[in-house]
Parts: sequence; structure tokens; C-alpha cells
Amino acid sequence: MVHKPLNGLPVLSWYFWLNELIWMAKTKPVFDDFLTVGTRAELRTAIARSGLALSLPQAQRLLAHAESLAPAVQSLRLGIIHTYTSELLEPWLALAASLQGLELDAYHAPYGVTLQEAREDSGLVSHRPDLTLLMLRREDLHPALAKPLAGFSAADRAKLGDEVHEQLCGIVARFRSLRVGQIVLTLLPSLLPPGLGIYDAQSESSESAWWASLKAAIGRCLRETMPASLLLDLDELLQQVGRARFFDYRIWYSARFPFTAETSNELARRVVGVGALIKFPKAKVIVLEADNTLRGGIIGEDGITGIALGPE
Repeated sequence: MVHKPLNGLPVLSWYFWLNELIWMAKTKPVFDDFLTVGTRAELRTAIARSGLALSLPQAQRLLAHAESLAPAVQSLRLGIIHTYTSELLEPWLALAASLQGLELDAYHAPYGVTLQEAREDSGLVSHRPDLTLLMLRREDLHPALAKPLAGFSAADRAKLGDEVHEQLCGIVARFRSLRVGQIVLTLLPSLLPPGLGIYDAQSESSESAWWASLKAAIGRCLRETMPASLLLDLDELLQQVGRARFFDYRIWYSARFPFTAETSNELARRVVGVGALIKFPKAKVIVLEADNTLRGGIIGEDGITGIALGPE
């Protein structure tokens, strides 16, 4: 079927353009309220409470507004190692950083380069990142992962799991041996549902169960042997957003960037949230209430001046 041009634009281009206009018209009243907020913290709270899925133009306007409210308190130096396009995530990272009072300073390693950056003379190490984000695909860990797992025998799946676990822990260990700040590891979920479909949950060859077991082993490896390393589970994010709204297949096939605007915003918020904890450590306070145990008297009856503390 051939789509005839309409005023010089293909029909599909008009369709996507029209959808964007309709979406912006529906969200404009709520979005305009954001532009009247007076502080970065209040703006961050307002966006979170609204639940509004931002478009990229809206995110860029919010970034400009946030930057106009007050100077950034600190810089967040972020290094990104990626085997799929990462640069299209930067506007969302910049917005998330700005809402936290941070100024993003990002280094994107050359496309598809991984272990070459795990050297003392690499661009990543020269960048001196506070936070290093590893954006890897499953297929990067073993060529067999490009095939449906249901076709493997139980012994082959077990062997494959051991090899993938060893390979991934080895990759993280190489970066962990360098001065690259906190490491955040992500594995891109499959763009397709399990090969066995709705039968996957009850199959002995379940892909979901195999991946869950492997992620648990990876998490244990990071927890026990890799200090300052974190697995950010994109499968959990996929469940929150929903597969239909998680992936943008148009951008994936044209630019090897998999995420919709909604997913990009949420992923950036989580990554920058880790950076914010590094830059702004939280005070921890334990408050204990124990009448006639930690003190003499009952505070609710005797009042603050009526209780007594002994010499201990």
C-alpha cells in the first residue's frame, strides 16, 4: 500500500505530527502550571505528583525554566558506556539533574565501545565521573542470547547462565578497578515478548524464569564482590511503564535508541537519583519513644519539662 504525500509530507509524518499536537493540547493546562513554579524542588514535586508523561519539547522547556530559577548547586559528572544509542537520553538526564539542583556534565563513550574504555588512559577515566552508567544489551554478553532460549536444553541453559554471569561480572570488575565513581548497570530488556508467549510462565524452558535467576546471581555478584556497583533493573521499569509504552520501535530501527519519551524520563530520573544521593548525602535520624524506659516519666502526660534523664 502506497501512502500519497499530503502537502509535501508523507501521510505517516502527518499522522505523528497530528498526534503530537493533540497530546500537547490535552496536556497544556497542566504543563503551563509547571512554568509558574518558583523553585526547583517545588517544580520536581509538581511534576512527580501530576503523573504527566512529558514530550521532548516539554522537557526542554522545563529544563530552561528550572535553570532560570536558581544556579545549580553542584555538577554531576556522568560517564556512559553504551552498546546502543545513549545521546538521545541526554535531554532527559539534563532535566532530571536540573530538577535536583545539579548541572549535568556527561561523557558518552564511542558507540559500541565497552572494555576499551576500561583503561587508565580512556576518555571515561579522563572525564573523572561521579557516576558511570553501563547501558548494555543482553546479546552483548553472549552471542547465544540472540536466539530463543526455549530451544536450549536444560543443561545448555545452565551452562549459558554460568558463562553470561562470568562475562558480566568480569566486565563490571574491569570498570570497578578504575576511578569511575558509582557504577550503575542496566541490561536492555528484549524488544519482543517471550518466545513461548502465554505458555512461558508454566514451561520448564521459561525465558522469564531463566532471566530472573540470572539477575539474582548478578545482583549477588555486585553485592558481595563489587562495592559501589548497582543493578538498575529495566525489567521492573518495563513492568511499570508497560511494553507498549516502553519501546519506540521507530527510533530503535532508525537510530538504535529504544525508549519512548515516558521511559526516557523515568530512566533518567532513576539514574540521576543515584547521583543526587552521592552529591547530597541524606542525614539519617533514629527517634525512639520509650516512656519510663529511656527516661523517667510519661511525655504525653508530664510534658517535655516533666520527664527526667538519669546519669546513664
